[in-house]
Amino acid sequence: MGIRTPRPAAILIALLLVATGCGGPPNPIQAGVKEFPTDVLLGSTEGSPAPSSVAPAPIEEPAPILVRPLTDFPSDEPRPVPTPAPACPAADPLSSPANEAFSDPAGSPPTTATYAFRNEGRYSVKATTETAGVYAGSERSVRDVRRDGIAYEFTVSDTLGSATRYRVVPRTGSAVPQAEDPGLYIVSISSQTPEKVDTFTPVQPMRLAGFPLSNGDRVQSTGASPTGSTVMRFDSTIGRLHPDEPGRRDPKGRVDACGSLLDIWWIDVAGTIRGANKNLTFTTLFAFGPQYGGLMLEERWKVSGTDAGATVSSERRSVISREPAVPR
Repeated sequence: MGIRTPRPAAILIALLLVATGCGGPPNPIQAGVKEFPTDVLLGSTEGSPAPSSVAPAPIEEPAPILVRPLTDFPSDEPRPVPTPAPACPAADPLSSPANEAFSDPAGSPPTTATYAFRNEGRYSVKATTETAGVYAGSERSVRDVRRDGIAYEFTVSDTLGSATRYRVVPRTGSAVPQAEDPGLYIVSISSQTPEKVDTFTPVQPMRLAGFPLSNGDRVQSTGASPTGSTVMRFDSTIGRLHPDEPGRRDPKGRVDACGSLLDIWWIDVAGTIRGANKNLTFTTLFAFGPQYGGLMLEERWKVSGTDAGATVSSERRSVISREPAVPR
């Protein structure tokens, strides 16, 4: 499904003005000329002739200036081209991220803010024989930030209709075991479409990663809705599989936020969602930024299976377009 962006009125007016200025000389203004006797103009002493009985030509009103439609350009005139929107610049590959991603979160929750994301991918719903691309741009808002002792929670909502609530439990640094294992947790997930809203809130938050982050560390989580009608299971591993060396994982990487390189940890997830009339399999690769309070800076989703009687298949990659604020 493509998006058509309306052309701003200011651009349209500018194009109309350019069209007018490039259309050749305007229609000439025709005016009558009244003749004066030369003896009056030159001071002759002879008598002036009798006035002419011929009435002077009337002054004609100038012809109106017509603006041609944008679709009516002569072949010998160049068509004005609107200035394209500035593209997302690529970061210098030799540059270094301004803020390092350590193995533990910053200790403070992320700042409430809204960030633009670039998206690419496609989805299909075979029940409706619909196949389309995803929206090229969206916004994500960090909201509802709340502290709970040393832990904190926040929600990231997307203009595409999804919202995920996270819980971050930092390490205390004490030898005494913590009541709650340090790590990154999923508290709830919701997805909204014009037809319905799906919300999954497990009885207990699902642990996505443990702190400190370490390459190859694995977490297995199972969560069920209060009624038990929906169950999610996933395996989560720190590090992305290397494309050229089977079995090797790269724990860290870089995200290009339109010219700024961001240091990140990779979290590789594979799981299932089972429920009434729902049977889905998914994989997700998260680019996790602990230095920003625990935000996901890039996501790569693949989902397939059946939902509400329809066969669905979806792939999406979303990347943040600017560096988030660092919590203070």
